[in-house]
Amino acid sequence: MLQVTPKAAEALKNFLQGEGKTGQALRIVAQGGCCSGTMYGLVFEKEAAPDDVVLAQDGVTIYMDRMSDATLSEAKLDFEMGPQGEAFFIDNPLDQGGHSHEGGCGCSSGGEKGSCGCGSGSCGCNH
Repeated sequence: MLQVTPKAAEALKNFLQGEGKTGQALRIVAQGGCCSGTMYGLVFEKEAAPDDVVLAQDGVTIYMDRMSDATLSEAKLDFEMGPQGEAFFIDNPLDQGGHSHEGGCGCSSGGEKGSCGCGSGSCGCNH
């Protein structure tokens, strides 16, 4: 299950209050994956969809579709300083993107096809 750090929960509550969106939830959408890495979308919504997974933690509510919930099952939502200032950050150990050389979503160390079929070089793996 997605973990929300206390710092992220507090920042989310403050943001919602400051924007006059008290009572809304954060929707997290995980798209893509494999060779290109996962892209995350964050939007605010008033209501959950019928099939959403709803996470209530530390006074905040998060909506996710079932696919995003599975992708984020071991992830952590945090709020920290980044290159452009403070921002929400998703640390997802399941998202190996195109950086894996162990066969997860890239090429294995021997150049054999990984789970994306990158052995042919289609993901920049030219072993």
